[in-house]
Amino acid sequence: MKKIILLLLVVFMGQLSFAQVKENKPVEFSKKTPENKMRHKKGMHEKRAMMKALNLTEEQKAKLKEMNAGNKEKKLAILNDSKLTEEQKKEQLRAIKKGQVANMQTILTDEQKVKMKEIKMKMKEAKKNRREMKMKKEAGESKPQEAAPAVQNQ
Repeated sequence: MKKIILLLLVVFMGQLSFAQVKENKPVEFSKKTPENKMRHKKGMHEKRAMMKALNLTEEQKAKLKEMNAGNKEKKLAILNDSKLTEEQKKEQLRAIKKGQVANMQTILTDEQKVKMKEIKMKMKEAKKNRREMKMKKEAGESKPQEAAPAVQNQ
């Protein structure tokens, strides 16, 4: 009996020691990893729809593609930099995002800028509606069903 308990204790402690190891893998933006697939599915269809609705010229598309490629390299460099803390990485990624938005505004025409604002407002409203529906659904599931009053036949 003591041998079995000792064996279980050794196996349990061994698994705990492996649970403490954190792998520091370089970040890659590839569609092949599950988390990147989910991120890709969540936002890319909205982004594509917006770009399609803006009716970008070939020149604008080329500029955006070039800008996105440069930003992708910068993001990878930041994410793979082990010298930076998580907070520093987030701050630098936010700065890149702000720069990207500003650069996009320089590429778009005035009509496209107006249309982009309208699309973003619609997207925010849809997101808000989805969030409200989710909250209502969760609230409905968490509340116990109240018994309906009995109907009396007269």
